[in-house]
Amino acid sequence: MSAFARLRAVLRRVVADSRGVTMAETMVTVLILAILGTALVSTVVVEAKAMVREQTKGTSLDIARVGMNRMGKAVRAGTQLINSDGTTDAAFASIAPESVTMYVSFGPTPTKMSFSVNGNRELVEQVWTSTGTGTTADQPPYTFVGTPRTTVIASKIPTGLATPLFKYLDADGVALASQTSSTSTVTSLVRQVDVTLVVNSDPSKGAPSVTLNQAIVLPNLGVLKR
Repeated sequence: MSAFARLRAVLRRVVADSRGVTMAETMVTVLILAILGTALVSTVVVEAKAMVREQTKGTSLDIARVGMNRMGKAVRAGTQLINSDGTTDAAFASIAPESVTMYVSFGPTPTKMSFSVNGNRELVEQVWTSTGTGTTADQPPYTFVGTPRTTVIASKIPTGLATPLFKYLDADGVALASQTSSTSTVTSLVRQVDVTLVVNSDPSKGAPSVTLNQAIVLPNLGVLKR
């Protein structure tokens, strides 16, 4: 007989018998109610933890989306830097698994931007605007401001990740042999950047990390799509 059936039987006897219930019946009823209460509390606790995990996952996703959108917009606008003599510098000044510095085209003069993960596991964006010093204010050579505008665009990036934040590929979609360089002969080969951003806003809550991936090509360097 189930716990509910026993409880119903006791209640029926209480109603039918004007003498009330015995001590044994009272103890059985209390025990049954205690068991039901414990089960209810356990269910509530499990549901509350699940809700917290979902909320944590949602927060991680929001953080990752903001960071990915900012990086995607910048990388797609990557452009070579034109010098006054007509020569060009590579679009990427330096590359590394957790940092990149590049020139982008957002207006009449180029912008220098960097994305890097700091010691607090925050993704930091730095922006240097420029002024043309040629015949007109938008003509090369360009002078970049000394102090960049710095913004944290994502945070809570776990350590020890198997996949790097940035992976650099050439025009054929092949990963560069050297993924860390500030030499133009290497950085000038980059035509695609695969970005993998992992965020876990609160590991203590038991929620899994959120991972966003994006393969970003550079149309200004002749790669329209892959």
